[in-house]
Amino acid sequence: MTTAFADQSHAPYSADFERWRKRSRLVRRLRVLLPAVIGLILLIMVGFVIQSTLDGAKDKPQDADAPIQLVNPRFLGRDDKGRAFVLTAKVAVRDPKDYQRVMLDTPMLILDEEGPRPTRISAKAGVYREDKRVLNLEGGVKLNGGDVNFATATSIFNT
Repeated sequence: MTTAFADQSHAPYSADFERWRKRSRLVRRLRVLLPAVIGLILLIMVGFVIQSTLDGAKDKPQDADAPIQLVNPRFLGRDDKGRAFVLTAKVAVRDPKDYQRVMLDTPMLILDEEGPRPTRISAKAGVYREDKRVLNLEGGVKLNGGDVNFATATSIFNT
């Protein structure tokens, strides 16, 4: 009878031992598998960085010396009396040889925009010198504002 009692008392220990063994095998597998997965993720990330770098080199502009072109530009400022002015255009292109010179397509200048009677000046083309704040307009120049309305072929405005 003692042998039967002894066999029954070891049965729970052998089940615990089997569970411990299974867990030990799982931990051993995970110790290999998880670092391998981390390494794979890092390799994939490095691959994406290399691929995007190579793709970015292909997408460089064809003509790096092309002039800077702005669509719907807006130049804001104040004159020497503190009055606000706004200069807009459909397209503006900076002169590649003189960065301060901007060629404008269909420019519109609004003088004293915040005042009670702003003045609007429009033309077909113009050249704006940012350093001197001078606007040369040509081609159907129209001035409207206050009590004055007139049209001329060319005009120069010192903003």
